[in-house]
Amino acid sequence: MSHVFQRRTQRGVELLCSICRVATVPQDDRQAQSFLVAHAHTEPSYFGAGDLVAAATQALGVAPCPPCEQRKRWLNARLPRVMRRR
Repeated sequence: MSHVFQRRTQRGVELLCSICRVATVPQDDRQAQSFLVAHAHTEPSYFGAGDLVAAATQALGVAPCPPCEQRKRWLNARLPRVMRRR
């Protein structure tokens, strides 16, 4: 499972690592590949508070939206180790 996501911006395609919260706009394929290799993390061993809130809202049928993703990142940054993954 990849934790690197792509997003189109005015500067080009931005690559974002959801674990490190590092973003870059590569100038060529070599830079993009280098970023992907450097950020090929394994699955985190803990759920953050944002992960748990996101799972609960999804279970209730609430569709994720951009503010939901911001809340998830904010909560995970403040409470990253709430529950151990199995």
